Formats: sequence, C-alpha cells, structure tokens
Amino acid sequence: MGFYEVLALGARITQAIFSLIVLGCCAYVVSQLAVPDGFGGTNHIQFSQANFMIFVSIWSLLVVGYQIAVPRFSDKLGHKFIVLGLDALTALFWFSGFIALSVVAGVYTYGNGYFSGSNWYHTLQAACAFGAFAWISFMITTVLSALNVFRGNTGSAKHGHDMGTV
Repeated sequence: MGFYEVLALGARITQAIFSLIVLGCCAYVVSQLAVPDGFGGTNHIQFSQANFMIFVSIWSLLVVGYQIAVPRFSDKLGHKFIVLGLDALTALFWFSGFIALSVVAGVYTYGNGYFSGSNWYHTLQAACAFGAFAWISFMITTVLSALNVFRGNTGSAKHGHDMGTV
C-alpha cells in the first residue's frame, strides 16, 4: 500500500466516524422533538435540516463503503472519475447541511429561556461541529481525488491503468 492509499483509507475511516456521530446526534434531536413536552402537549418543532443531515450521514456511509470496498475488488467499478464525483457531491452535501443546521442552532441560541439547558440543543450544536469536520474531511479527499485524476491517466482508482484507445 502506497502513501496515497494509506492516507485515503485513514480519511475514509475518519469520514465514517464523523458520519456516525452526526447520524446519532441528529437522530437524537429529531427523537427529542417528537415526544410529549410534559405539559399535556407535544413538541411539534421539526427541523428539516436535521432530517437532511440524517440523509447526508447515511449517504456518506454508503459512499465511504463504496470507496473502500470497490477499488480493492473491482477495477472497473472503481474509476477515478466516479470517486471524484462522489467526493465532490458528498462534500457539497456536508457543506449545505452543516451550514443549514448552524443557522437553526443560531436561531435557537442558548439562554433564550425555553431552550436553556436542553440536551437536544447541545446535541444540535455537536452535530453542527462534527458536520463541519466531516465537510473538511470530504474536501481533503476531494482534493486528493482531483490530484489523482489530473495526473494524466484516466484509469481505475486502484492502479491508475491507462485506458488506451477506446
């Protein structure tokens, strides 16, 4: 395994860990906002941003699984342009998701009375922070994938074989 493969594998494992953390945080926030509030009513606050981050986390786990497994087992399915496209699209998803979630967290700032000391609010803040870390990690692998693509050959992501005349 070369330097690029070790670096990419480490980044993929980091991305999977960040995705799992954000998935857990956002799932907790959504579950806490759908329970009785203790006063005979139900909290009907729904953040579509938290739901989107759940989607992004699951999407990222699928992408990371693809990008770890496929190049090791099949050269044809692990093409460099597919890897670059998935990295760029996932980085865009993470950027839009953590920015939108941060806006929601900013609207419900800590200390405005109703949300003071609420666990779900702190979990929402953690999801924002780890979403930003996930975005940074996907930007790093996007840059690495782009460097791999623009080195000159257009072969597979695993070995960089030249496709020759097609």
